[in-house]
Amino acid sequence: MVHENLVLNIGGGKKEDQILFLSPDAVEFEANSYRETKKKIKEYPVGKGIVEIIGGEPTHNSKILELIELAKDSGHIVSIETDCRNFSDMKKAQNFVDKGMERVSTELHGTKNIHNSIIGEEVFEETIKGIENLVELGVDVSVSTIFHVKNIDYFDELAEKLIYIGVSEWVLNGLSPTDFGIERYKELAVPHYEVFDTLKDISKYFDDFEVVKIVNFPECVTPFGDYNLINISYFESLDIFGSTTTEEPVKNKFCKLCNFSENCKGFMKSNIDIFGEESIEKLWKKRKLN
Repeated sequence: MVHENLVLNIGGGKKEDQILFLSPDAVEFEANSYRETKKKIKEYPVGKGIVEIIGGEPTHNSKILELIELAKDSGHIVSIETDCRNFSDMKKAQNFVDKGMERVSTELHGTKNIHNSIIGEEVFEETIKGIENLVELGVDVSVSTIFHVKNIDYFDELAEKLIYIGVSEWVLNGLSPTDFGIERYKELAVPHYEVFDTLKDISKYFDDFEVVKIVNFPECVTPFGDYNLINISYFESLDIFGSTTTEEPVKNKFCKLCNFSENCKGFMKSNIDIFGEESIEKLWKKRKLN
């Protein structure tokens, strides 16, 4: 059976017509009623995937606990994409777990000051407390971090924090023009050779996570000749381009010499436009020295 998640975009409001279905490939369907939503959950084949709840801040939705309980009673694993701030209240966290929530994914943009500067609010400690409560309750927590110029020098500190609070999965993401918009992308993007150096440095922490995912990067950015030898349980190169960016990856002369060339789609054009072909040459030289 093909692994396809049932993704529900329920938003953070109280109106039933804010509940939307998303297909497994994240193509949005028209709004559906709450009754139809429950029907979809019941009809979703057990074992085909998980029920994933997303949308704004879904934990604020008045129907979310009913949907979690229904999905759990229907035999499904339930995951929520959230900022975790609501779960800083242990009673609320316990309530969600009691209803059937087993997994949570969230995002941290860096250490405290960096994360708060990106979000625009003092929310870091609240999110961390929420993660700690969930881990204490046995929930699998996945944290995603996007590489950008503000956090590139602080991944060691962030890794140690995530390990200390018990995060099971760390997703390391490449910045795309659609994350913050093309103008912010120009401000925040980092050259691939700096990502290479950072990944090499923080690889010493990977064994402390159950899963490390490296996504939205060409494979040559990883400093590992054979990533089967390290604790990366999942590797996704630029295959998610198209669903997350507005541009196609490109290859250059160094790609022809790379061992990964056959399966790798290349580099993000916007990154090369900013840092030039010489940035790829620097990356290539670093790889040859490692």
